[in-house]
Amino acid sequence: MKRNLEQAAPDAKRAAMTRTGTEILEPAGLPPAARSKLKRTLTSLDLAEHPDLPAGAVVRLHPRLEVGADGLIEQLVISRLQRTPSPFGSRMGDHTVAWQAVVDAVHSMVHGRTVPEAEVVLRERQKVVSSWMDDPGSHGMKVFDQLEDRAERTLLLEDAGWRVRTLLTPGPRATAEDRQAALEKAIAHHLAYVNYLPFATVPARSARGSRGSGEGSYRAHVLALERSGPPDLVPPASADTGGPEAMRAALWRLFAFDAAVRAADLDFALRPGVVTGVVRTKADLTPLAEAAVAACDVVLRTRRFKRKGTNAEKDRAAADAAGLLPPVPVPALDPAQVVKSLQPHLTGPDDEEGEYAAFLKLARKIREAADLALSTPDPMSVRDHDTLKDARLAVSDGLAQAAQLETDMRARSGALRDAAEILAHLLHDHQVTVAQAYPYTVKAARFLQPNATAAAVSRLSAAVGDLVPSADPELRDKLLDAVREIHPQLQPAPEPARTNGWVAVAATSELSAVFPSGGPLRITGRAPAPAGVAGMGSHTTAWLVERLAADALVSGARDGVPGVLAVLRKQVVRDLNSRVMALDWLLPTEQLLAGQLQNVFDGALDVFNAADVPDAATAYLTFRNLLPYATVDAGDRGGHGESMTATKEKLFDRKSLTTAAGLKSDELMDSQRRKAAARDLTRVAGRLRKRANPEWALQADVRDAVAASVARLTEASRTLSAGVPDGIALALLIEEVRSAEHDEAYTLASASRLRNEG
Repeated sequence: MKRNLEQAAPDAKRAAMTRTGTEILEPAGLPPAARSKLKRTLTSLDLAEHPDLPAGAVVRLHPRLEVGADGLIEQLVISRLQRTPSPFGSRMGDHTVAWQAVVDAVHSMVHGRTVPEAEVVLRERQKVVSSWMDDPGSHGMKVFDQLEDRAERTLLLEDAGWRVRTLLTPGPRATAEDRQAALEKAIAHHLAYVNYLPFATVPARSARGSRGSGEGSYRAHVLALERSGPPDLVPPASADTGGPEAMRAALWRLFAFDAAVRAADLDFALRPGVVTGVVRTKADLTPLAEAAVAACDVVLRTRRFKRKGTNAEKDRAAADAAGLLPPVPVPALDPAQVVKSLQPHLTGPDDEEGEYAAFLKLARKIREAADLALSTPDPMSVRDHDTLKDARLAVSDGLAQAAQLETDMRARSGALRDAAEILAHLLHDHQVTVAQAYPYTVKAARFLQPNATAAAVSRLSAAVGDLVPSADPELRDKLLDAVREIHPQLQPAPEPARTNGWVAVAATSELSAVFPSGGPLRITGRAPAPAGVAGMGSHTTAWLVERLAADALVSGARDGVPGVLAVLRKQVVRDLNSRVMALDWLLPTEQLLAGQLQNVFDGALDVFNAADVPDAATAYLTFRNLLPYATVDAGDRGGHGESMTATKEKLFDRKSLTTAAGLKSDELMDSQRRKAAARDLTRVAGRLRKRANPEWALQADVRDAVAASVARLTEASRTLSAGVPDGIALALLIEEVRSAEHDEAYTLASASRLRNEG
């Protein structure tokens, strides 16, 4: 069922319902100029700029290309803290193909190429993924046509596609620097386009939104496999890789079958006779509803009032005298017969999302109305009259809803084929993505054998068995046959790319954790730097110290996993209320504007939401790395031979911190820059209030920390606007607070069982 989006209020946030009843929040209301564009018939989409899209649709992803002296791209850096806009407004939803795999595929495409060569490759890739837009009969359009927010999605796709094309068309005077900057922006908009594609992201199962799928851990495993072999060599099964079967499992872990099953609504499509059952149930309940309404009308029209001359009685008499009321009906069934006939329809689960929920509610409303028609006293009070009238109206409303449900169900007679179109596309997209990103692993795993279609259908069959155990076998086979038919028609055919060494640089920024029962906690990789910091930045407290301090925390916890999670959450609360966090208003302006504080609070939530120790530990260390001045843009990026045999002072990068604090002091002492900083603090505070993650409000400690931060930023803005601060004192404050924090972390790290290994 497609919603008539044109009729909605243009400036309101609207709740939409998926076919399974999950509520989603669409992008904030479109301006009138944008909404007028939605009135055309959506038989095709065009590449076109839509500058009046909502603020939430602005792409804030900032990829960075590192180009070597030979002109070849050595690395594509995209912080995992940055995402493209969600098609669902403030909720990110669940990605069907792992987001990191999508990013890795782009990294693989541009690695080792010159900027002009990368432009060509990305232009061709964008052309392939958008080729369906101008073909009304394409499989892509068939999938797009199933979106319930297709009007809004049209503008997002058209705009993102237009921006990619424009950015990849350099002008004759474009310098090499200009072209690199344009390519970086084109990558951001290409990734946004991919994220907007039908069912690339689906509403999260929980009303609280997506909590992550653990894709980082699965990706780390696949990256390890990808690094294990030389280019273009298909190895035999070995203990190191676990053999092709284990490698295939790792690649499929990057595809969210549960989200794909929800997107295709297989619970509905694979249930036999569901439409017939809806039609039959509605047919059974309709005469009972009509009889209950008629019984209520008899009472409402004929029963006397306890107090003569009431307004209700006068209104009824006046309407009768004016001939405004129809004749008193004669119910086909008396209320007692209605209640008796309802019994088979009053049992069933209270499923708020199931298609029978409306019928169960209607049956209960009919029973209530029939019972009231039987029990309303004679004479009746005005209250009795109004209660019965409300019950009668509720039955009429319920009957109308049931009729609409029947209409909707009849319109979904092609649900099985629709599901097959969705699943064929998503499986194909996943295969193409991982074949580009991880070609060695794909070949070694025989991931596309005996052919891509057979491999996809085989894995889908197993997933349906696991996730839809009640599926009708005949319908399941028809679904698989349809996917088997559609999949080979999709382009391009999944083929492994040539390995090019990109994975060697990808692993350096990946953070993962292992925590056997009782510890110790072993961390590999580094947490991503805050937005606005170049590269990995400079850690003020050595990363080794942060890792070992985390191990000391979790290894000393009692009560197993729950105890470890509690310790990390307690430490996050402590950090949110610490003197370090109170330095938020003193952060470099570019980092504040890039969203560092939003990322701090999101990182805190990730720790609270983590369900196991590795996820909680990586979330905790990521959060720690986002705290004010934990990582700075100034200073030496080179390695420092970190070891716990070094002195505490040696493991504290005082030089980089002093430089960063001095730069902030200089900014605040300069009158023009200070005024700009004051305005920016007000802007950041406003963002925290107006663009808040809705989950912040659900966690009291995070909610309070956000409020405290907003208050500090606001007060600091007023103070800076009023006069010149003591810049030197503020720089010393930054250094003193971070130094004290380092002392605490070092003391913890010294208690780690791993201290002699660092």
